[in-house]
Parts: sequence; structure tokens; C-alpha cells
Amino acid sequence: MPPKDNVEVPASPLASQAALDEQHVRRVYDAIAWQWHGTRYKAWPRVVEFVRSLPHGSLVGDLGCGNGKLAPACAESGLAAVGCDFSSELVRIAAREMRMEALVADCLALPYRDASFDAALSIAVLHHISSVERRRALVSETMRVLRAGGVA
Repeated sequence: MPPKDNVEVPASPLASQAALDEQHVRRVYDAIAWQWHGTRYKAWPRVVEFVRSLPHGSLVGDLGCGNGKLAPACAESGLAAVGCDFSSELVRIAAREMRMEALVADCLALPYRDASFDAALSIAVLHHISSVERRRALVSETMRVLRAGGVA
């Protein structure tokens, strides 16, 4: 029997977890984006070391790019970086302040073709995903957009 119009159908566990991520990650980062940007302006040294190890001309997907703080290290290393983040405000900062090609996207449903990137970065993203199942989906989606022989 189909549900009646006035009866609320419970959401699936994955939908509920996605709603948690929406409420407690995206909305929070949209609200604090400029303050966060003021404290997160420099890439971590080990990440810069990884970026510098990539072949010149590599296409890098910065998945969960935040404010784009890795864009300068990529540019200095002769890499083309494309970023995406769940937070539209952080993407706005990445594009304006860091001059990064960036778009708003969910890292669990990336808008890129299979095997698009030579390398993928996903720095400080995994801990924002609300369940083990969704974290696995993030890793799987990252691997989907990585070319054979690529590194993440």
C-alpha cells in the first residue's frame, strides 16, 4: 500500500547521514568561511612535498579544496589543479583569492568523468563524512576519477 500524503516516510540511513553532513559540515563552513580562510592560508609541508613530487603538467583534482590553499603549490610545480568543495563560500574564496578553478560539488558524487586526473588530493575531508559507508564511497569516488597509475 503506498504511503498516504500526510504520512512521513522515514529516510534511508544514507539519506539521514547525508542530511547530517549537510547540516553540520556544509552549513557550518558556509557560515565561517571567511574566518576559516584567515586561519588556513598555508598548505601543510608534507602535502606540498607530495604536490612537488608529481610530474610537471599533471592534472590534479583537489577534492574538498576548501579555500584553495593548495593552488599556489600546484601552480609553482607546473601542475593544473581543479578544485571542488561542498561549501559554496569556500569555493568562492578559492576562485577569488587563490585564483583556483573550483566548483561546488559533493565529493561523494563528483561531476568529473572517469579517469580525469593524474593525481587527487583530499586533505582533511574524510573526518567530515558521517559514516564508514559514506567514507568508503568517498574513497571509491576518488579512485573513479583517478587515471590508471595516478596517485592520491
